[in-house]
Amino acid sequence: EDFFWSTMKREVIIIDAHDEEEIRRKRRTSRKRPRATSDIASQLLATENSSVHVEAGSSVSKRLCRLEVQKTAEVPSIDDLSDDLLVQIFQHLGGLLELMRVLPVCKRWLRVGGDPRLWSTLSFYNYEHVSDAALRSILANGQALRRLKSLSLARCHRISEETVRLIPKSPCVNSLESIDLSWCSGASSRSVPIFSRCPGLKEVKLSYCWKVHGRSLRCLA
Repeated sequence: EDFFWSTMKREVIIIDAHDEEEIRRKRRTSRKRPRATSDIASQLLATENSSVHVEAGSSVSKRLCRLEVQKTAEVPSIDDLSDDLLVQIFQHLGGLLELMRVLPVCKRWLRVGGDPRLWSTLSFYNYEHVSDAALRSILANGQALRRLKSLSLARCHRISEETVRLIPKSPCVNSLESIDLSWCSGASSRSVPIFSRCPGLKEVKLSYCWKVHGRSLRCLA
């Protein structure tokens, strides 16, 4: 008879040909079981997933609907605001410097920034080094300054007399009520009397303006 040797658990066992075939058949059957188990598991998962989608009224489906709506909804932009709302936002800026920084952002902001409501008060108190060119460019913006009521050039040491004389010639001549030229280099007996052209002028501050004499003050009276 034919015999073969098999090693199992460190023991030598003699198996005949009939038993060998039976052992091989059992091994083939045991190898197929995990695959069958995995197939059953995948079917169960597919069934569970399909049940989630079928339940249309469940909380999970409602959450999914909300997420889809949020993804498809358009993100609001500042461009959706009207010009009037932009003006109200610009009015809450800290001062002239902050306004001048945001105006070059785009053409629309530059246009909205010229609204007269933003220019009712113009103060250069903390900007002592403002130049003649900068002030002249602001005075050239006629539409923005037609409601200017208060102007301060206090402590501006780089402003010339010629530029100060341009102020009463600008569109703010009829709306200007107060002007502060204290310590301003452009305040003199030649530039101050021209403010008599402003019909609504109520206040002129000339502290430490050593180039302004009494005769020019009488012209303002």
